[in-house]
Amino acid sequence: MNGSYMEGEFSAFLGDLSSRKMTPGGGSASAAAAALGAALNLMVINYTLDKDGKGPEDLVRSGEQQRAVLESLKVLVDKDCEVFRELMKGLSSGSGDLQELYRKAAMVPAEICRLSFASAEISLFLAKEGNRNLISDVGCAASILRSSYSAARHNVCVNLRHIDDRKFVRELSSELDIKREEIFHLDKAVQLMIEDALKRKDR
Repeated sequence: MNGSYMEGEFSAFLGDLSSRKMTPGGGSASAAAAALGAALNLMVINYTLDKDGKGPEDLVRSGEQQRAVLESLKVLVDKDCEVFRELMKGLSSGSGDLQELYRKAAMVPAEICRLSFASAEISLFLAKEGNRNLISDVGCAASILRSSYSAARHNVCVNLRHIDDRKFVRELSSELDIKREEIFHLDKAVQLMIEDALKRKDR
């Protein structure tokens, strides 16, 4: 793209996000943030591979995984808007299965959490194996992904409050609580590795 990114669709997304419109909201913003982190990871992978996209098998595989995650996150930006509108329609009309609507509204940000976590694992791999000239971008990705996980989890929790299926609530809450601790440690490990790498370079 030769023009300004802020003059295109991203600007429209930010405009809608900051307005009094029903959507997009926090879930979509979480997906968009996670997509930024995933895209940064993918950039580092592309610069670590050669110009023909060849390199170590684990790096190639990480690139394929990260590319798939990025595509999924782009879909979830709109999917979160869709399930939220459906929920609001059900609440306003008093029709439909509200329990199922709340479940759908919880599952979209839950998937954003999972994809953020998967990308954060790739960030840790890249902190070890990625192009050393882009180590700061790996750090940015890891921090963004940790934040997108936390933000998406808020959107899960607000919907779980309305779901009567306690087994579902308990299992999903437990999964996300465990991963929240793990992604914290993933990000911390990445940042420590980056700080160490930068100190060595300064010597």
